[in-house]
Amino acid sequence: GITSRTRNDGGVDVSALAGIVKVVLRVYLDQNHWISLMKAETQHPDGRRFRDVAMLLSEAVNRGFVSLPLSMTHAMELQNRANFQSRLSLASTMIRLSRWHAIAPQRVLLAAELDQALSSRFGRPTIPRSSQVFGVGADHLYGRSVTKYEPPEEFALTADQRRLVTTFAKDLLQVTSLVGGPRDLELPDYDPTAHQEVGRRFASQQEQMREIRRQYGYHRGEKAERAASVDVFDEFNVRITDALEQAGLHWGHLYALKQSGLEAFIEDVPTIYAHRELRRLRQVASQKPWEENDLTDLTALPPAIVYCDVVVTERLWTDLARRVDLSSRFGTTVIRSLEDLIPFLIEAAAA
Repeated sequence: GITSRTRNDGGVDVSALAGIVKVVLRVYLDQNHWISLMKAETQHPDGRRFRDVAMLLSEAVNRGFVSLPLSMTHAMELQNRANFQSRLSLASTMIRLSRWHAIAPQRVLLAAELDQALSSRFGRPTIPRSSQVFGVGADHLYGRSVTKYEPPEEFALTADQRRLVTTFAKDLLQVTSLVGGPRDLELPDYDPTAHQEVGRRFASQQEQMREIRRQYGYHRGEKAERAASVDVFDEFNVRITDALEQAGLHWGHLYALKQSGLEAFIEDVPTIYAHRELRRLRQVASQKPWEENDLTDLTALPPAIVYCDVVVTERLWTDLARRVDLSSRFGTTVIRSLEDLIPFLIEAAAA
């Protein structure tokens, strides 16, 4: 299917070739909503209320007018589940309904967004990098090859046998990249829970920063906005530095823009802007203590809000996204319940 939303992934009107344009509604689901769908499919008592929407989603996916892209964050959260059998069950639902549709990782999207923002201001790079936002398979989900396998030459295989082994290995590697290994699996540099410690440190730092900013009045108004901008320049320092170097620029060029220009620069990088606004309101508009999962959400939700049509997430992020009106800015609806998705599925079917 070709998306009708050209801002998403450069989809084009192919009606002259095919006689029809297929409208694809891209719906991003938080991990907890994937779990609800799994419970509905497995007849778990907690999934009873989601059976209708699960049935509609399944039919919509089969008919090809709804896409449920997975992200690298989904894989991280899935591998975080201690029970391996539970992981397999959840992965089965995710693979069947997503059909391996995937959204590119944040770093890939940022490269193109930053290049475009720099080019519009400085005329460099002359040819900004591009990114394919949506694709299919684990390689697209991770933004690199994770499924490539070639049988060793010493294996005495016929051409047909070699193709069969290669195909099987790719399928196996693809599932493994999503599910991960059993918790007792010991491999060099393999720790599926490493991001939890990063999340805990992040949450602790945000709580400390909240107290400091309250003391000096940086917890509301214009001062809070300025502090949030400082946060994102620090958070995305490596990505911005890389884009500057790729363009033959340096940080001095950005500093020369002064405060108003730097603010405008942030607004021209959609994923960074969405991240800043969600993080800013999480800090100043919610008294709920920061949690380790907040960092994961701040990695997954900004690209989803920028590029998908509907995002189904938890209540906190839904309220914050609505408060800053990210929906109007990016044309994306943010909702907090799977049941709220049903009118969108009906509308997509009619379209």
